[in-house]
Amino acid sequence: MKKATGVVIKVYSKYVCVRTINGEFINLTLKDYTPNVGDIYTGTIYSGTALKRIRAIILLSVVLLILFGQSLYFYLIPSATIVLNIPPSIQLKVNKWNRIISVKGLQSSGQKLTDSIKLKNKSLDEGLKLIIETAKSEDIINKKYIDNNNAVTIYVCCDENKDIDLIKFDEFMKHESLKYQINNNGKGTFID
Repeated sequence: MKKATGVVIKVYSKYVCVRTINGEFINLTLKDYTPNVGDIYTGTIYSGTALKRIRAIILLSVVLLILFGQSLYFYLIPSATIVLNIPPSIQLKVNKWNRIISVKGLQSSGQKLTDSIKLKNKSLDEGLKLIIETAKSEDIINKKYIDNNNAVTIYVCCDENKDIDLIKFDEFMKHESLKYQINNNGKGTFID
């Protein structure tokens, strides 16, 4: 540790400020006694590591808070809206990771259907499968529905530069005995 000597200008709780023979102002670490202003004092140069640590911790906390806020913002902002029409019609909003962040039944029957299942934070494919399975179990999609050649329609509206991937749901629906139509930003597919 480097030592210095000088005349005490000001006394603080952990260090003293001295003026050296060369006219420099230097902070020196306090020893076991507190000098008075005007005394000549010799000590090791105060590094202020505690202050540096506190500044580093504050800076790191601010950066982490910004990153957390940005992640939360991107998670909660919808990037696409999907309307599933069985009937009833159900509106799903998904984030940029295709996670369902909002569910709304557009009629009371749609709200009743969605109230019985937990869809938030599930992947879009998984949520659509759950809705179809629940509609079958609640007898909304039944033999009469299938015999009348009714089709489940899915409308997808999202940013122009984003495509919603429904491959897993498409594979699921191929094993069901249902007709379905997917309109993905104007690109329609109708499957028997």
